[in-house]
Amino acid sequence: MNKQDALDKRHHLEYFRERGKEALIDLEREIGHRNYKELAAALNKTFQDSARNVLNSLLSQAATEQWAATDKLSAILMATYASYIAMLEFRNEVSCYAK
Repeated sequence: MNKQDALDKRHHLEYFRERGKEALIDLEREIGHRNYKELAAALNKTFQDSARNVLNSLLSQAATEQWAATDKLSAILMATYASYIAMLEFRNEVSCYAK
């Protein structure tokens, strides 16, 4: 991941939303549609794992390219923010919390 992508909210949101679509399809096959609590918990784990992988990749790239501390922090915050937004979107798909 290059620095420009690491700082781009749209890039992260696209990645996490795509990952969420793939995970939801797989998890619905495994768990089913009816057990929304288990499905939501499995989605949480998927997003946490994906976010961890993105952050590890980002930190590795930042170290290799010697990013400034402010750029590194901004990229970490952006990736974390995007993962939470996508996670909430997908959790809301399986169980509406607005009720």
